[in-house]
Amino acid sequence: MIKTFFLILVLFFSAQSFSQETLWYEYEFDSLITVRMPSEKVYVLDSILNGIDTRQIYTSVGNSTYMLQRLSLKNNSNDENLSNLPHDKGSLMKYYKGYSKGISNSRNSMRIEEIEIQKDSFVGMKLKMISSDNKQSSETDVFILNNSVYSFSYFDDVSFNNETKDFFFNSAQINQDIKISQFKGKSQGYRLGYIIGRYSPYLFILVGFVFLIIKLSRKK
Repeated sequence: MIKTFFLILVLFFSAQSFSQETLWYEYEFDSLITVRMPSEKVYVLDSILNGIDTRQIYTSVGNSTYMLQRLSLKNNSNDENLSNLPHDKGSLMKYYKGYSKGISNSRNSMRIEEIEIQKDSFVGMKLKMISSDNKQSSETDVFILNNSVYSFSYFDDVSFNNETKDFFFNSAQINQDIKISQFKGKSQGYRLGYIIGRYSPYLFILVGFVFLIIKLSRKK
């Protein structure tokens, strides 16, 4: 009973200390996402990386860095009926795993733990980066919303703090007043059917034209 009482006191004063020492400021990242940052000194970077439109906001407090990044998803076609973006949960998770593998391959000394997560009605993936000495130094929550990948990242290779990290991730708000979909693409079967349906009439005309030429050439 005494141990339980002291544990409650420790948790209470830890929470009080956390709320008093850290001031969190709300930032509107774009029309979809609002997030809180533990500093007024927030840096914004809009750029193009390998042809991909990118937007970042980030700040550092002590050894910790907090970052929100948006990457525009590349579609393989201007025709939405031929889009290779996720079309169901399975293809969505495949995108996340590809994202995770890309990070893993760029950081040979790290392994990544992948955990399916959910915020509101949207499915995402949590990526925990674990170093070779089994120490966690960063964590990222990834969500595909409409035609973009949003990643919330926390980095600290000195004093990883789960409390501030969780507060940062949980502070994110998704604007429910805007129509949002995680499934903007079409399945492979649909894309093939669409191609056949759209272009087969032209193919029949071409085949008929070829046969006509052959027939006329034989008459000469």
